[in-house]
Amino acid sequence: MRTRSLLPIIAIALLAACGLTDTPGQLETQAAETQAPPSQEPVPADCVNPPADVSTLIEQQRPAACYGNADLTLEAHATLFQGVMDCPGALQPDWLGCGGQQVELYPLDQAGRLPEFLLAARSRNNGAALFGVIHPEYDIDLHRGLDAPVTVTGHFDDPAAATCRYTDWPGADRPGPAETIEGCRSRFVITNLELLDLSEMPDPAEAAFQAHDIAQVTTTDLVVRSAPGVGADSEIYDWQLDAPTLLYVFDGPVAADGYDWYQVMPSNVDYLPGPYGVGWVAAAGKDGEPWIGPAQPDCPAPTLESVAALSGLGALACFADTELTLEGDLGGCAARDEAQSPAEPWPTMCWLSPFDCCPDVIPYPSGIVVWNEAVLSHAFEPQPSVVTGHFDDASAAGCQDIARDGAGPIPAGWGTYVCRTSFVVTSVDPLGG
Repeated sequence: MRTRSLLPIIAIALLAACGLTDTPGQLETQAAETQAPPSQEPVPADCVNPPADVSTLIEQQRPAACYGNADLTLEAHATLFQGVMDCPGALQPDWLGCGGQQVELYPLDQAGRLPEFLLAARSRNNGAALFGVIHPEYDIDLHRGLDAPVTVTGHFDDPAAATCRYTDWPGADRPGPAETIEGCRSRFVITNLELLDLSEMPDPAEAAFQAHDIAQVTTTDLVVRSAPGVGADSEIYDWQLDAPTLLYVFDGPVAADGYDWYQVMPSNVDYLPGPYGVGWVAAAGKDGEPWIGPAQPDCPAPTLESVAALSGLGALACFADTELTLEGDLGGCAARDEAQSPAEPWPTMCWLSPFDCCPDVIPYPSGIVVWNEAVLSHAFEPQPSVVTGHFDDASAAGCQDIARDGAGPIPAGWGTYVCRTSFVVTSVDPLGG
């Protein structure tokens, strides 16, 4: 059995502390004082309403001022407290103090720090917790030894808090009436608990994106920043992203200011400043609404014209490393220019363009750049050809992050991105030959 010793100041929060003498006259005086409604408080600047999870409640130092007595429903891991509390006084109503049924609520991911406010307590195993108390008027079936994920509904600032008073307090350091009421108002009063079925919930480790994943915007007006977080050192870019914009993930997740951030490049690189078109986006709102999700592109049939109409990221998302056979005019071949294409390891590049396209324009604007090891000749004049190849070549993982001349810092993994979005030729045949 666990024993939890509550210092007087913690007892104020857990039990709603306020001292009285034992004389009837003094009891009547304090009872009258505690009937007065608490003064209206300004909403704290750090108030996050609605709360994203139990961690938000744990970190809120003035929950009654933030949430009032509104019903809050969250998912948490609940443990029925079965230890012994060292209660310094006798509180009325007793269910708001040691006479109540105590429940410890932890974030489902067991993450978080111990915040410096009265309703947080350090568990032997689970870190920061929110102490709740079961409201006596609600029929909640709690099995002894409850230790399970739940959906919990409750509120702060219960109406009974206005009547909180101590009928006994040892020593001379008893709190005053206002402090007692404030402690009771800060109690999280539970009105419903239901076991949570986690079998259908996504695994956070599976839901998180990793470097070189392809994501997709699932909202409108998604803000892009120069750095993770919402502080002054994180510039907001002018462009905002809308669904279903594709995103190539370079880094993340990075937790900052209550969000998980990813460094991404959108499929339209003209959206963002800088030579690489990269910025940071938050994966979801604090209410859990996803702002980005797995890529689900609307892909065309793989013809040269349709592939050329896609961005490099769009082609990668649609076709990955699938072998594609494309017909067109192959020409404009040249040795790789290391200044313009520092990441690509293949020695030769050519243009593959639709037939009879743009004879006086080189390179051909409606085609695609194709790369090879040795199968392409260095032909400059276009030749009708059947070209087979793929994006997402296996060698892409080894492509180096080499910045273009004068382009500044390069995102980690940029070389791999460039190579994955390159069309690598495996065979070339003359059309009709």
